[in-house]
Amino acid sequence: MAKAKHINDTVSDLPEGFKMTELGPLPEEWEVVRLGEVIEEVKERNRSNFKYPVFTISNIHGFVLSDVFFDKQVYSKNLSTYKIVRSGYFAYNPYRVNVGSLALFDKEVGLVSPAYIVFKISEPHYLYPIFLYRLLKSPQYLDEIKRISMSRGSVRRSLAFRDLSDFFIPLPPLSEQQTIANILQTVQRAKEATEKVIKAMQELKKSLMRYLFTYGPVSVDEVDKVQLKETEIGLVPGHWEVVKLGEVIQESFSGGTPPTNVREYWDGTIPWTTSAIISEDEVLLSRHQRAITNLGLANSSSKIAPRESVIVGTRVGVGKAVVATFDIAINQDLTALILNKEKIEPLFLVYLFKSTCLQQQIKNRTRGTTIKGITRRDLLNISILLPPLHNQQAIVRILQVVDQKIQAEKAKKQALETLFQALLHHLMTGKLRVKDIIFHEIKEE
Repeated sequence: MAKAKHINDTVSDLPEGFKMTELGPLPEEWEVVRLGEVIEEVKERNRSNFKYPVFTISNIHGFVLSDVFFDKQVYSKNLSTYKIVRSGYFAYNPYRVNVGSLALFDKEVGLVSPAYIVFKISEPHYLYPIFLYRLLKSPQYLDEIKRISMSRGSVRRSLAFRDLSDFFIPLPPLSEQQTIANILQTVQRAKEATEKVIKAMQELKKSLMRYLFTYGPVSVDEVDKVQLKETEIGLVPGHWEVVKLGEVIQESFSGGTPPTNVREYWDGTIPWTTSAIISEDEVLLSRHQRAITNLGLANSSSKIAPRESVIVGTRVGVGKAVVATFDIAINQDLTALILNKEKIEPLFLVYLFKSTCLQQQIKNRTRGTTIKGITRRDLLNISILLPPLHNQQAIVRILQVVDQKIQAEKAKKQALETLFQALLHHLMTGKLRVKDIIFHEIKEE
């Protein structure tokens, strides 16, 4: 296997034990090779038309059964032209590899689209599969893949195998590659475990909301004591009311956007936002998108939603709802609701907006072709639950405990992602050597 030539080995400011290469400074015992020297394309077709499982490649989940990914059969009945992938093979969609649709196959055998590129490691004593996979999925290589694929003159951008083969890659000793891969796999598994916890907590929250909005904040042992009544939005405790949203609102208004080409209207001191920064699962708005000036506010339809008002997406991001934690100007996609707090708690209303019943009412009232939205009149005419205030407050406390757990797990996931990216960069460039660290396995909670 030919080695790539080193560039300017005599650079004086290199760290001790490093050399200059096509990829920059690397440890002296590492090699740099063209990827084509250690991989080869595989063009094995399913000529016997065996009914092997058919896979597609997701940029997030890697190989996924096609029927599961698309929720229907999109592949041909005749599978004889489909390419065979075996354990340890790589494949990528040449038209979507720029967004990361490349994966390492860990099943025994399967099929992929004839359009996919399949390859395998030709020098297994030099290159460890998981090391190569992590390298090709790193931001540095994804950026290079995107650059090469976008430089092609065709309308549909793609990455040919010959282009991939021209990439230079670092080649540590095989044992170091394996350790690097194991370290990254450990962090990745911890992140995936955290994602499962988040998903489970989100499902728990949905179930809990259905329970609380049907029986109230009572224990399971007391459910039989709750007298229910049938209403237009389903069964609810007998002492609860069902009212129109407008009955608990003192004032409502939408906002606007100052002309973006007038500099004097922007970068002021007044927080301003659209629905873009509001996520589906958050209940408090504690950040803003941009800031406008007093001139911008005065010369536009934007209005300030006061602290503790409920802000609802009514034009883009329809149905999203949060409680403002500070005074904030809003754009035309949002509607601010000033509540009668003697009747309803702001956070309780936000949790109601996340319920299936209320979301369905909003969906039924949504109008429009290019941009779908709900009018303020229709919004105020939806039916909502109205328990006594002490019941509302108890429900909010219960759901906030779940939300806090979800947010803690999301913070943990973000910390693991930051750790993963830092390790990926430093381990793949030799700035952090596996011989210099002791990496304890991250325990799943």
